[in-house]
Amino acid sequence: MKIGIDFDNTIASYDTLFHEVALRENFISRRWSGCGKTELRNYLRTQPDGEKTWMKLQGLVYGKYMLGAKLMFGVANFFLSCNVREHKIFIVSHKTEYGHFDPENISLRSEALKWMQAKHFFDPEYFGLQKEDVFFAETREEKVKIIDYLKCGWFIDDLPEVFVESDFPSGTRKILFGVSGGKN
Repeated sequence: MKIGIDFDNTIASYDTLFHEVALRENFISRRWSGCGKTELRNYLRTQPDGEKTWMKLQGLVYGKYMLGAKLMFGVANFFLSCNVREHKIFIVSHKTEYGHFDPENISLRSEALKWMQAKHFFDPEYFGLQKEDVFFAETREEKVKIIDYLKCGWFIDDLPEVFVESDFPSGTRKILFGVSGGKN
């Protein structure tokens, strides 16, 4: 079985990292009492140059501070189970090469691969993926074309927008990650 899976917020969790980096970079004060990435984004956007600040924060989290991201709960067991069952896993991510407003010009894709390496994604005894099975796309449309090219039987993503793309392959079953009966 071929299974495709998104990377950001599906495999890698940034729940606490956004807050930590926002504090470190003085985008928020220690008194800020919000909770979670979405609330932080909404707060920053209300500040002067808020959209630019939010984009800077994203670039820092997905780049310079990427190694601080956590593995999403349950992902290790899922990958280990797929490895034992010899299911083919592909990671397909809509991730630009570089973050916005990054004076260091750090490759977001290279940092993601370093993070995967540190988490044993490419170790045969652990998750058993190949680096060649990780794909990065500049646009959502390109991501969908890669999913189609790979002939994934299933694709897991946290963004419903991916599944409603006009060219999303009709033969690929969709799993919307993170959605339950309550708030997601």
